[in-house]
Amino acid sequence: MMLAVVYAAIVLFAGLGVRGLNEPDEGRYAEEAREMLARLQTPPQPESSTPTIHRSPTGPMAWLEATLDGEPYYSKPPLTNWLTCATMSLVGLNEWGARMPAALAALGAVLVAMAMARQMGGERWAALAGVMLPTSLMFFVVGRLITTDMILTFFMTSALAAFWFWFEGGGRRALIWFWLALSCAMMTKGPVGVAVPLLVIVVTLVVLRQPRRLLDIGWLWGLPLFAVVGLGWYLQACIRFDLWWFFLGQQVAGHYFKDAQGHPQPIWFYLVLVVVGALPWTLCALTAGWRWRGETQSPQTRARRVFLVIWILTGLVFFSMSRTKLGTYILPVIVPMGLLAARFWDEMLAAAEQPAPGVWRRVAAWSSVIFTALVPVCLWYWLYRKLGPAQPDYAWIWPVVGGAAAAVLLLAVFWARRSAMRLLGVGVVVLPVFLIAAMSALANFEDLMETNYSFRTIGVALRAHARPDDMVAFVMTNDRGHGICFYSRRLISKPRLGESPEGMQHPPPDRLLQSVEQIWDWTRQGRRVFCVIPTEKRGEFLKAAGAASVPFGEPLRTTRSYTLWLTPPAAK
Repeated sequence: MMLAVVYAAIVLFAGLGVRGLNEPDEGRYAEEAREMLARLQTPPQPESSTPTIHRSPTGPMAWLEATLDGEPYYSKPPLTNWLTCATMSLVGLNEWGARMPAALAALGAVLVAMAMARQMGGERWAALAGVMLPTSLMFFVVGRLITTDMILTFFMTSALAAFWFWFEGGGRRALIWFWLALSCAMMTKGPVGVAVPLLVIVVTLVVLRQPRRLLDIGWLWGLPLFAVVGLGWYLQACIRFDLWWFFLGQQVAGHYFKDAQGHPQPIWFYLVLVVVGALPWTLCALTAGWRWRGETQSPQTRARRVFLVIWILTGLVFFSMSRTKLGTYILPVIVPMGLLAARFWDEMLAAAEQPAPGVWRRVAAWSSVIFTALVPVCLWYWLYRKLGPAQPDYAWIWPVVGGAAAAVLLLAVFWARRSAMRLLGVGVVVLPVFLIAAMSALANFEDLMETNYSFRTIGVALRAHARPDDMVAFVMTNDRGHGICFYSRRLISKPRLGESPEGMQHPPPDRLLQSVEQIWDWTRQGRRVFCVIPTEKRGEFLKAAGAASVPFGEPLRTTRSYTLWLTPPAAK
């Protein structure tokens, strides 16, 4: 088992800080944490005497309020920001520090899943779970992104694991962990972190004909604990800023019952995403779930199967019924899929070196190798499409990836075809190499991507050239550009600010860019102004500058998406 833990840590942490932060999500989460960390390091200041202007707290009280572009931002609870502040204070304001909470949560979810597998089926099942879960496609990718989803998955998995340990004979200690995990899930992403685990528990107990056990999970002391740990921050925010409708109406009902974020998807969207996200172990997991159903089982074995299957089905139904659908929402369902895939290979290895008879089991075993070869092809195709088909410099992608995929299949056919252990080894060794190489390759192309680009190049150049008293403006675009703020370590002027609750935005005049004319006014006042503009609009921008008699020199830095200009030009 220890080797499986080391393997999972290497897979999840290798190359974690190589890529720049992608827009919009990674830049936004990193900037929220950077602003909170900066306010934590600022001595406390008195509240403004103007009642209409809210000043975000500094010093120790900065923990209570997240900000974005310097303004209150309550779209998500602050636990993710707290964790990111902690890791960035240790590692630094960089990609490693920003992504480490997600990677640590992914490793934590793997450890919890391994503990469940050990409880259900022994050491080998646990070790296989530690190998297959981190190499599941969606789990691997989201574990390297700054989002709330992997942290939420860790706490939801912990809550369900604690419930199951209690169900199989655990005492009050398991229930304490259950209520603490539910509280932390609430502080990570709101009621969804509580609703899904409770639904899984209720349905499981009903199917197992033990609904009375629902009364024994410590409601009398668990609910007060949940109210203090999970609801305390919400209550103080609602009392201070009257955010009751914002949290309950817009964030909960608005996201679930209507498409509040512009992400409409068909009802079968998550079903397809689970099949793809669990690759290359999807067919193995489905086979294990189906074969487990037909086996002669003890009541305990049947209960374990019911729990894992209901975990998958309940998550699928709950998220599929939501009107707002984002791909990462379904991540908690990947955990039981990984556990079922591990059970499949546990049975394969238990049947000695020769795979057990049965055409379908052979097909499922070989599917992991075939998918291992196809996953990098699909990832590289996605990357090629992001770069644009008219990029002749990247024509080498197809021969390299195609040759690697063919090599994997040949290796499986001639070396591993007669051994289940060797067949499994091809996937668990080759697949993470492909995945890490593909994710790390994005660092070389991040300036060329049309979407999911990174502001690292522009932000680092801005931090190198701009002085504290210089003005920085994000011009001729409605893009939020939070990554620029993170990399330049400063707030900048934008056409519009963040997504704070209505009525809470009171931006200073020098950070609310009314129009391009404001830049000319700053220049005439003798101030240096750094302008970040879309590269495709630089001709339009220079024409406007010429009409205003504002001199511009050569751009300081240019990427496919954005260009950094300075006015007046730097002295030669």
